[in-house]
Amino acid sequence: MIIDTEKKKLCVLYEVYWSRQDCTWRKLNKDHNHDYEQLQIHFDTAAGVMEKVIVSSTGPVENGGHGVEVFSKTREAKSRRVEYVTSPQGQFPWGGSRGRRNATEIREIPVELLAFEGNRPVVLVVNCYHVFTGLKGTLRLEEKVKLKTRLRKLDQRLLEKWYYQHFRERFGHDVSNPFREPYIMHYPPSEDGLSRLAYSLLYAYASVKRFFSYPFRILCTR
Repeated sequence: MIIDTEKKKLCVLYEVYWSRQDCTWRKLNKDHNHDYEQLQIHFDTAAGVMEKVIVSSTGPVENGGHGVEVFSKTREAKSRRVEYVTSPQGQFPWGGSRGRRNATEIREIPVELLAFEGNRPVVLVVNCYHVFTGLKGTLRLEEKVKLKTRLRKLDQRLLEKWYYQHFRERFGHDVSNPFREPYIMHYPPSEDGLSRLAYSLLYAYASVKRFFSYPFRILCTR
């Protein structure tokens, strides 16, 4: 949980951790250990209301396949490209002295389109990359395979482990300021350039072959 006392905002931030990503198609292999996707719930503490649900999702090839879904009180769905700069080193280990430039696509969606179970938004796992999308309808009973997750506090000790101890596949999320657009900021470690190139090529190939077009499989609730 992260609080902005000046603006009276609160963000409940979840990093969904996968010990293994199995994502192989023919000769394209991006299997690896330690994968992470993020969910956020934003509140206005002064008004006592939920403002936004933020979902780590897919995006265009030119943004490395990364995108963000923002469910809020917007009147109509729309998308836009957002350039951002991560926090510098200190707040974000791979930030360098002035932060790292990157870009992503934000898709703003009316929150009325997001399905809830009780007060919990329903999120679907889209593909073998574990990216999410908010559920905007209903699922058949046979599609409702729920993930059984265990909650842990995202404290400094856990961040140290994710940032520094996982060899090669390291934690690439800047979690220092989730109140700033695009809310979910991703930038891999500097030594992970080969992985970034492989992701871009794989997404480019996928956009032609459409091999990520299979239906939603797993239901994840928060």
